[in-house]
Amino acid sequence: MEPGRLWALAMNTTRARILRDVAAPGPPELVMRAEHRRLQGLVGAAAQPPAIAEADPLAADRRDFVVQVIQLLETHRLASDFDRLALFAAPALLGELRAGMPARLDATVVARVPRTLVEMPGDALLDAMRSELDV
Repeated sequence: MEPGRLWALAMNTTRARILRDVAAPGPPELVMRAEHRRLQGLVGAAAQPPAIAEADPLAADRRDFVVQVIQLLETHRLASDFDRLALFAAPALLGELRAGMPARLDATVVARVPRTLVEMPGDALLDAMRSELDV
């Protein structure tokens, strides 16, 4: 891969792990977890149905989480914290990420890998990413 600060995102529908500077030693990592606000709202308000029911609260929570992750990445891109970005997620989630990314953030993406690595322990995750990205 070409030089520059490479960040990598491993994500599923409820958890995102962002490894900063994948080529450098050690795994400095940011972790985000989905809050499931809509699903919790339905469970908490079982006795009193909401005025406007969400057709699929899990899908809505997933969309919200994707937006939060994209916003975090865009904030760091604007701060020039990374030059290149690799994405590791299930194919459907990769599609959602691509569809929601601003053009300038999408331009930093050097790899979209259809693998779900988010549950791997730190060192194994870093090794798998490095192997996939040849760094």
